Amino acid sequence: MSKQIKTIIGFSLCGFFLNFFWETWHGIYLYQEHGISSIKEYVSMIGYVSSVDAFLLLVIFVVGMLIWKNFFWFQNMNQQKYWYIVVFAMVIAVAIEIKGVYMLHQWSYNELMPIVFGIGISPLLQLAVTGLLSVWLIQKIYIE
Repeated sequence: MSKQIKTIIGFSLCGFFLNFFWETWHGIYLYQEHGISSIKEYVSMIGYVSSVDAFLLLVIFVVGMLIWKNFFWFQNMNQQKYWYIVVFAMVIAVAIEIKGVYMLHQWSYNELMPIVFGIGISPLLQLAVTGLLSVWLIQKIYIE
C-alpha cells in the first residue's frame, strides 16, 4: 500500500475517532435531548455525524493539497497552514450550525453550551481542534 493511501486512511480514521469522542461528549452534555430512545440509536447517530466530520476534515486535507500543490503539505507545518485549518474548519462549523440550529431546527443547545454570536463554542471549535490533532497524529504515525 502506498504512503499516500496509508496517509489518507490514517488521517480519516484519526478524524473519525477524534470526532466520535467529541460528538459523544458534547452530544450528551451540551445539546437538548435528540429524541433517541436507545443507546443503539444514539451510537448510530454519533457514528454517522462523526463520519461526516471525518469527511469534512478530508475535504480540508485535499484542498490543502491543491493550495500547496503537495500531497504531504502537512509535513512542514507553519502558521499559515495552522490558520488555514482553523479558519476553514470554523467556516464549515458556522455554516453547519446555522443550518442545523437556526434554519432546519435539527438540534438545539442546552443551557450548559457556551455561545458566541449564537453559535455553540464546542461545535465551533470541534473541526479545528480535531483537524489539528489529526494532522499531528498522522505526522507522528506516518511521517516521523
